[in-house]
Amino acid sequence: MKTCPNCKTENDDSARFCTQCGTGLDQQQTTSNIDQNLKHFEEEANKFGKKIETMFDDAGKNIETWYDRTFGPFGPVLSSIVAIIILLLVLYLLEFLGAQRPWLLEIQQFLEPLLIIFIIIFLISGYTNYLTKKIKFFRFVSPIIGALVFIFWFWVALEIIAIIGTAFNISILTSFSNLFEYLIIPIALLILIIGYVSIFTTYQKAYPKEPKDQPPSSKTTETASTQQPSEGEYKRLYRSGKDQMVGGVLGGIAEYLNVDPTIIRILYVILLFASFGTMVLAYIVGWILIPRNPAHHW
Repeated sequence: MKTCPNCKTENDDSARFCTQCGTGLDQQQTTSNIDQNLKHFEEEANKFGKKIETMFDDAGKNIETWYDRTFGPFGPVLSSIVAIIILLLVLYLLEFLGAQRPWLLEIQQFLEPLLIIFIIIFLISGYTNYLTKKIKFFRFVSPIIGALVFIFWFWVALEIIAIIGTAFNISILTSFSNLFEYLIIPIALLILIIGYVSIFTTYQKAYPKEPKDQPPSSKTTETASTQQPSEGEYKRLYRSGKDQMVGGVLGGIAEYLNVDPTIIRILYVILLFASFGTMVLAYIVGWILIPRNPAHHW
């Protein structure tokens, strides 16, 4: 017997339509099966994605630990040499292809005089990452260095975008480059503020003020052990599954900084209007690059 999903009338197994209301029985069953299959596919794809994400995260941590342990203070120098070699190959390729594509040659001519600055930036970035993990006090210097490095790389990217926009007469790229040249400093200041807020909140969590003569509760100890990174590790940024409106990016940043998500959303809206809507691209990039919080339900 087939039960009508609409009026619950029992029909013969051979019936294609309900005798009471005329609802298509085979069509309804087929639709339900398709919906169920799609739901199962989504669940299995999510599980597979989490598995791959965990595998790459673990591999990245193991490689980073092995690299620091093997090369020590010479690691940043070695990684900078590799980066410069790759950059030289890119410049050679741009010069070779620029014979037929002048805009590529223009990019090569823009980047070539900056080689010394690139070397310095690579070394500064490498040693900042290394010393931040080795010297606790250096964590208070790293946001300043990070903001300065961001200004340089952002400026290089905008200049390349301007060259492409001029070469192909794409006015929107030129306007985009000109607009964000005025926003480099505000965005760098925002990154600097977020960096110091993150440092102070992490410090407060690592060294909480406990009442005298009162041992910490087991719940507090358990929460601290699950939220704080162990020695030698860094605090990871995740998208939030608990406090999300679209993709959980802003909620994840709020959890990372331990601040009210409303504050982060207000700052984002201000930047959204200041950038004439182009901050939407930044949100999408964050949605793609920032992993889900594995402790949340998705």
